[in-house]
This record gives sequence, C-alpha cells and structure tokens, in this order.
Amino acid sequence: MNFPMRIALIHALRHSPGPIAAAFAELWPEPTLMNLLDDSLSADLARDGALPARDAGDGPAHDAPHLAAKAALELIGCDTIALAQFSLARAATAITAATGRRVLTTPHSAVKKLRILLA
Repeated sequence: MNFPMRIALIHALRHSPGPIAAAFAELWPEPTLMNLLDDSLSADLARDGALPARDAGDGPAHDAPHLAAKAALELIGCDTIALAQFSLARAATAITAATGRRVLTTPHSAVKKLRILLA
C-alpha cells in the first residue's frame, strides 16, 4: 500500500503554521503535514537572550540556546523536517546532525525544494 508522504514541520510560534500550510496548499497539496508546535522554544529563546541577540545580528548568541534539535529528536515517522519559522533556519545543521533527516528552511523555498526532491 502506498501512503502519502508525511512531512514534519516544527513551529516555535503559534502564528507560524498558517503561512507554511498556505504555501503547501498553493505549491504542493499532496503531502500530509505533521505539525509540532512547541511555543516553549520561543519562550526559552527570549529568556536566554537569543531573540534579542538575533535582533542585534549576533548569530552565535542566538543559536547557542536553540532547542529545536532536541525537539526534532521526538519526531518519528517523517521523511523530512521543514523549519517553518524563519529564525529556526540557523538550527538546520544541528537538526540534521541530531536526526539524520533532511532539513529545509523557510515556507515557500522549503515547499518548492521538497516538491523537486521528493515528488
């Protein structure tokens, strides 16, 4: 039996699922989307100073406390992880290293690349 492809999306903010869902609906509606919303990621980043560091252009300080790789380890049954939050893009390398899965970033570019690679 051939099941539709399942793609996991990690969201750090509650308003993030809508734009990526819209991008999939527009560009590639066939896959089944799995959404992981962990708003504690953004709360922890703010508490640890990561969001102000990102706003100031200090990438290393922003990336150091990233919990996205830890959250990604809990995902099972997915082929690819698409980081739906723009600020999570810096965590892509860490998530790939932690999970061994393909990781893509940003809504439209991720959907376009997924479709080319997997369809």
